[in-house]
Amino acid sequence: THYVQSIMQDMVANLKHVSEKTPVAVTSFVFLDKEFDKGSLLGNQLAESFIHELHAFGIPVVDFKTTDYIRVTPEGDFIFSRDFLELSDDHPFLYVLGGT
Repeated sequence: THYVQSIMQDMVANLKHVSEKTPVAVTSFVFLDKEFDKGSLLGNQLAESFIHELHAFGIPVVDFKTTDYIRVTPEGDFIFSRDFLELSDDHPFLYVLGGT
């Protein structure tokens, strides 16, 4: 969390076009020496921390992993999916934050 907070301080100091009116999507961070389509717990945690920090700075974050419905199962009620076929094709974000 402290690592991401420090990076966000530097990022916010250099933002030119991002504001409270320009939604941002945050993707999983990946290891540089692995395939770029393989996430990890660390990469997902970094992304979640950036989502929190962007909100704290007043920048809207779009959660593009939400579906248009709630899936009710014996294990719980879910709105998130990692199946791209279940996600919307219409994305309202203007910028994407990702990293290696």
